[in-house]
Amino acid sequence: MRIRTKFWGSAIGVVMLTIGLSVGRAVLIQRVGQTYQVERQRVSTTTAAVLDLELALQNEIAIATEILLTPRANQAERVEQAQAVFQDKLDQLKQTLAKEDPLAQIRLDAVERHHQSLDREVKRLLQPSYASQNLEKHILTLHTHEREMGIYIYELLDSSRRLQAEAQDSFQSFQRTTKLLETAGLSLILLLLGVQFYWLFLPLLRTLNQFAQGATAIGQGDLQHRLEIDTGDELAELAATFNHMTDQLTRSYSGLEQVVEERTAALTRANDSLAQEVCDRTAAEAQLKDTLQQLQRTQTQLIQTEKMSSLGQLVAGIAHEINNPISFIQGNLEPAEEYTQTLLDLIQQYEQDCPQTSQALTDQIAAADLPFIQYDLPRLLASMNNGVERISRIVLSLRTFSRLDEAELKVVDIHHSLDSTLMLLASRLRASAQQSDIHIVKQYGNLPAVECYAGQLNQVFMNLLDNAIDALRAKSADEPRTITLTTRSFEDQVKITISDNGPGISPATQAHIFDPFFTTKPEGSGTRLGLSTSYQIVTSMHQGQLCCHSTPAKGAAFTIVLPVKLTSSLL
Repeated sequence: MRIRTKFWGSAIGVVMLTIGLSVGRAVLIQRVGQTYQVERQRVSTTTAAVLDLELALQNEIAIATEILLTPRANQAERVEQAQAVFQDKLDQLKQTLAKEDPLAQIRLDAVERHHQSLDREVKRLLQPSYASQNLEKHILTLHTHEREMGIYIYELLDSSRRLQAEAQDSFQSFQRTTKLLETAGLSLILLLLGVQFYWLFLPLLRTLNQFAQGATAIGQGDLQHRLEIDTGDELAELAATFNHMTDQLTRSYSGLEQVVEERTAALTRANDSLAQEVCDRTAAEAQLKDTLQQLQRTQTQLIQTEKMSSLGQLVAGIAHEINNPISFIQGNLEPAEEYTQTLLDLIQQYEQDCPQTSQALTDQIAAADLPFIQYDLPRLLASMNNGVERISRIVLSLRTFSRLDEAELKVVDIHHSLDSTLMLLASRLRASAQQSDIHIVKQYGNLPAVECYAGQLNQVFMNLLDNAIDALRAKSADEPRTITLTTRSFEDQVKITISDNGPGISPATQAHIFDPFFTTKPEGSGTRLGLSTSYQIVTSMHQGQLCCHSTPAKGAAFTIVLPVKLTSSLL
């Protein structure tokens, strides 16, 4: 077999194997990725259906409770409509999960049985004979059914989330397997290159060594030296020529030396070319690994973005649903206060005009403690009004924080955004059994309205304040805990500083604090993307700056610098 045939045959085999492995890996990744996306979409759809079922149940219980508390004629139609909506959501979910999860089907059957029992109970309670009998007991019965069905609904929701986590784990396992297969393929290519070297170049080198020994012998005057090479290729022909030329050494010595030099140079170039090819393949492998890591980071960021979008939609929906009944209550409180005051004035006037009353009426007034009612009723209504106003402020903060209607650029009051975020974190700022309250110090300057993407900027404030609260949790119970919010404006920029008196951040940690997936929190807490995402929002989306200044044991401060108006070149 000719050397050229051996070389090109082995080289083509290595190239075809490399191409086959690359194409097969790409096709496999694409198909598995599509399968993962389909499974992920299916789990998301199921989760949404379970949440819709839960909302329908809460709506049905709320309507039944409202009718029991304020009975009026022709209310059965509302209950039947709410029951029909719940049954429709339940039937849709049963059709979705009928062939996928037998255990989920069992839970849905249990929910349906409890719902049928609830329907019978509601119909019985709506009968005129039960209108005013044991009202609290009837309401407790409704909520008992709601709690029992809520357990199964929560198990369905937990099952959907667990399926989503399992799909994510399977996809990550596939990625690890792909890396192993890639390593195995590279090892196979290197093995084939070794076989090629052993089969092609090693005999070539041995033959060249024989040529060198023959040339040395002839150079030393041994003209009887002959080469015995029987490889069946160009080398055998060259050996025959060499032996023939040995017989005619006197006439062709100079020509033979030139031929040997040319052959040696050709082999050297071939070895150099092979070494360069190995280097190129190593560089390509390193680049491929970097690309895969970047893809994983991008995928995790997209998942986090989708979660935050879903959370914003849920918060906005809850705020809207709460706002309707609160508006109804708030609108009725003022006339209720007026009616109450009118009745109290009538009672007072009656006492003045008719001081002498029957003994039965006097006993009834004493038993009811009428003076206390006259004293406490206005204050009770005022307390209810304060509670409604507080709920309204919380709902407004939820709507301000989600800002789903402000995906485009808006002119925003930064102080209002900070106050809304603090309202949502109020529960984390309050004292616990082990620690005191976290004190908020506001050092607000005179800021102009800022052009920004309000929803994303609120997320930055939420991340920074949440991290500050986590840092202050590490302090002992008797130590003061303070978060300071400072704002000021200069030139065409605003500066927002969020600082705490916590344990601070070490210099080594500060060097990586904005890197993706870097965290100092315990395993399983957080997404590991909070500060990284915040940095991207401030620097990329708002052309601003986000930096950290901290001294260990003296607290940490995060400073945001934003332009008042974004430049059109980056919009």
